[in-house]
Amino acid sequence: MNEIEKKIVQILFNLGLTESKDNFSEEEFKEIFNDIDSLNLMNFIVEMENEFNIEFSDEYLLPQNFTSMKSLVKYINDEKGGEMNA
Repeated sequence: MNEIEKKIVQILFNLGLTESKDNFSEEEFKEIFNDIDSLNLMNFIVEMENEFNIEFSDEYLLPQNFTSMKSLVKYINDEKGGEMNA
């Protein structure tokens, strides 16, 4: 797992959306965002914005935009101007 992925998993763990930080898989990421409610999604977004010092565009704030860890890492890296290790 790279630096961004580790931080994402830590946020999911802190919010109680995953039970373990170890052996976190792409499949688990997909399951979380298939079932996430709007309150947990907004809590996740706020934590992500704080952690990475970015602002998600309104258009991105839909559960279907969180289809994979890879796409989220790419979005974060793009918003950071490619300065993070993806």
